[in-house]
Amino acid sequence: MEELIANAEKVDAEFDKCETRFPLWDALERELASDAARRQVEELHSDNIAKLSTRRKGKLLLPDVGPRITSANQNWMEVPWGRG
Repeated sequence: MEELIANAEKVDAEFDKCETRFPLWDALERELASDAARRQVEELHSDNIAKLSTRRKGKLLLPDVGPRITSANQNWMEVPWGRG
């Protein structure tokens, strides 16, 4: 990855039909390669991992907790884990 970033401004591609070459590195790539953008992506990634772990734990508990609640003659409803 570091090598790609180091040589990124030299990387180009070619249109198939007209064989014209064009650079892949433009203003958007420069912005996304900044240290600030990388830090922000790393923070979002670590936050997502924490949320995923919480969801995973909740799903693992459902098969154990559900029957116990039912056996105690209590009503319960499974909550979807889609958001949050």
